[in-house]
Amino acid sequence: MTDNIPELDERALDADPNAEYDRLALAMATPAQLADLEELPNRVTSLDMDELKEVAIGARKVCDQVKATLMETIEGGVKTEAQAQLVRGSMVEEYIFRRTCLILADEFQRRRTGFAPRASGMN
Repeated sequence: MTDNIPELDERALDADPNAEYDRLALAMATPAQLADLEELPNRVTSLDMDELKEVAIGARKVCDQVKATLMETIEGGVKTEAQAQLVRGSMVEEYIFRRTCLILADEFQRRRTGFAPRASGMN
């Protein structure tokens, strides 16, 4: 994660909290994380269906665990810099794993129908 901590846009938060969350998480991701995420759709095509299912289940579990940790920390109150770093890191991880799950879902859809609905507008 970078030391770049973006400013919260209160108006954007009011208008679309999910989009503002994604914008903040994306801004804190490292270039390497973003490059890996961008390349992921090309890498999952080499997996067979059993491997794809295994990766999807693992990614979903990690996403849920990270989100639970994030929410628990926020609900308990962020009082220290260490907690703030945990929140920032968890935001980036949750964003990456959520996008990973969407990429995997697109691959399942592509294999079933020949069409992946979100692939072009992921990031």
